[in-house]
Parts: sequence; C-alpha cells; structure tokens
Amino acid sequence: MKLLAGMIGLWLLLPYSGALASDAHAFGGRAAALGQSVLTLSDPWALFNNPAGMSGNPSASAVLGATRSFLQPGMDRQCIGFNLPSELGHFGLGASQFGYSAFREQHVRGAYAREFGKQLSLGIDVHYLVLSIPGYGSRHTLTAGAGAIYHPIEQLRVAARVFNPFRMALSEEPRQELPAFLALALSYHPGEGLLFTLQSEQSLDQGLLIRVGMEYAILPQLSLRAGYSSEPGSFHGGLGFEWQRVSVDLASSFHPFLGVSPSVGISYALGSRKSHPKTKAAP
Repeated sequence: MKLLAGMIGLWLLLPYSGALASDAHAFGGRAAALGQSVLTLSDPWALFNNPAGMSGNPSASAVLGATRSFLQPGMDRQCIGFNLPSELGHFGLGASQFGYSAFREQHVRGAYAREFGKQLSLGIDVHYLVLSIPGYGSRHTLTAGAGAIYHPIEQLRVAARVFNPFRMALSEEPRQELPAFLALALSYHPGEGLLFTLQSEQSLDQGLLIRVGMEYAILPQLSLRAGYSSEPGSFHGGLGFEWQRVSVDLASSFHPFLGVSPSVGISYALGSRKSHPKTKAAP
C-alpha cells in the first residue's frame, strides 16, 4: 500500500513539477511577469531560458530566483546560476530544485553560446536531472537542448528553442519520458522603452501553447510588465528595478482556479555593467 500511495502521489505531482515535468517553464521574475515569453531576450536569465541569449550579456553575472506555485507549501522552485563571457564564447552553469523533503526534483545545467556575426547567436545546453522520493530511491538522466536568436533588424528578433530532442526518459518500466518540445518566438522593440513578445510551444504530449508579453520602461531604472499564457490560461504581471549592478524583478501570475504564484529574481553584474538591453535597445 505504501508503494502504491507513493506512485499515486508521484503521478499527481508530476504535472505541476518543475524541471522534469516542464523544462519549458522559464526562470526569473522577468519571465514570470511576461507570461514566460522570453526566448528572444538576452538578459542574465538566458542561461535558464534560451542559451543563445547568453551571448548578449557584456559582463559576468550571477542570478538567484524563487517561485511559490499557487502559494502552496512544497510547491517551491529555487534556482541559482552564473554567466561568464570569454573570447571563446559565453559559458553558463545553473542549478534549480523543486519540491520538498518527501518529493524533490533537482536540475543542473551547463550552457555555451557564441555569436556568429552581428545578427545570429547559437547556444547549447546539457542537463542532468534527478527525481528523489525518500524511501523509494531516486531516478536520474542526462539530456540536452539548443537555441538560436536571429535579429534581421534592430527592432525585431526571432528565436527558436528545442529541448530533449532525443526523448530521454527517467525510467523504462514504466517509461517516464521527459518532455520534448520545440518553441518559436518573436519580439518587437519599437523604441520609447516598449517591448512586445510572442511565443508558441509544441510538445509531443500537449497541444500548442501561446505566450505573450509586454514591457514598458517608465524610467531607465524601472520597468512595468504584463503577460498571458494559455494552457492553462493564466495572467501575469510585475515590475523590474535596476540599481547600479543589481537588478530585482518581482512578478506574480494568476490562475482563475489554482490561484496566485509569486516570483522574484535577482541578478548581479560581477563586472562593469552597461545599460540593460531591455530598456535601451532591442532585448
């Protein structure tokens, strides 16, 4: 009976889990406020959201973030990451976890990105994922992903992201396959501190998912954001504040039936910092 209860609990929790059930879940308060429509962005959180975006970061940086899904204890997600630009390209290392003592997901990723000319950036990432349930052991696997960002003109960006194209699984009997998905995105920066984003995602076991976001920099150091994500339909909003080398992003999403999910993201530039691309130029 205990084994059966554990299996039922795992089956119920997987749809809401973090890294294992949906690596499509974007990280950071900015992502949460924009409805997770962030594939085209080149901020420090690109390490988690689209490795190709790391190439747009001019300095080394560290990020730290947390989300409490639907304000439920045990539905917490935390992450930490580091970005390092070099003459050979941009490197990143990040870790995240989801859950609590009786059910925990852990996810470590390494990423690399490089610019090819002034218009194209490509990135790859390798993922090590672990699912642990005390008393029942743990399962782990390796998988990979890739991303690309292309900006034909200064105001427009096009991005693509693929995760787990090899369809790796946590176990074979029963087979617990990691999600495999392809995502495409556009962003438009008309100037005057405005940014519009649009993103679509398609996985093998779910329908088409649409995300949209809007950001407006009312001051060089302060941005307001809003977004929407379908399936399940949820509304998003938040703000971002910059002070010298520090950026703080606060956000919350609202689902009509499941409730509110607050998020916070903090990034710190370890070297000299230029103006954040979200307010001064195409993101």
